[in-house]
Amino acid sequence: MYAKKQYVKVLNQAWDELEQRDWKDTAARCALRADNGAYFLDSLGSTLRVEPGARLIFEPGGRPVRPIFQIVLLHHLLRDSGAAPAGEDIPIHTFHDLMLYHNTIKWRSLDILAGAYGTRPELLESIGSLLGGEPRGIGDGSVMLRPMPRIRWTAVIHAEDDEFPAEAQILFDKNATAMMHPEDMVVLSELLAHRLANMANTEAGYAGDWQDTAEES
Repeated sequence: MYAKKQYVKVLNQAWDELEQRDWKDTAARCALRADNGAYFLDSLGSTLRVEPGARLIFEPGGRPVRPIFQIVLLHHLLRDSGAAPAGEDIPIHTFHDLMLYHNTIKWRSLDILAGAYGTRPELLESIGSLLGGEPRGIGDGSVMLRPMPRIRWTAVIHAEDDEFPAEAQILFDKNATAMMHPEDMVVLSELLAHRLANMANTEAGYAGDWQDTAEES
């Protein structure tokens, strides 16, 4: 995890390492589009602009992406091997490197999703569609989002009933650790869970942004 006071250091380290790489190779591996010295990355139904010269990633409206999400994106660009996805999704806590994070994932992500959608699981698909999501037909409600072109992130809700409380699952492609550092999968899940929860709790169905999601520590 990343403490807020470390963001600048972590961002600079990632940009420094990317500067040693061939950006054309990075773009090819990570499915970016190049134009005029910038690179464009499809994310959650919109397009982000990566500017190596400015060392910033921008939202469509021109505002810099939230630092914690920039860190996750940059680490993805560094780690993605370009290997094909497995085509099989598995729960996040079953990845070998994340088994010890089970309680953190439950508290920071799964419980957030269950609390927001446990009594209204059908809402998850319609809210997720505002972020370019696709229904998955799993559980009582599910949606697959693409926070990066090659990363599939799926949220699943099992609704509460008279006997059991609501539960949530988060799924990644089985080969996700070839594309993302395991700890970044945890951070990304927290960000997306909070974003979906905020959208569910906003009467107008506001699509949210990276400025109003999870708490930073």
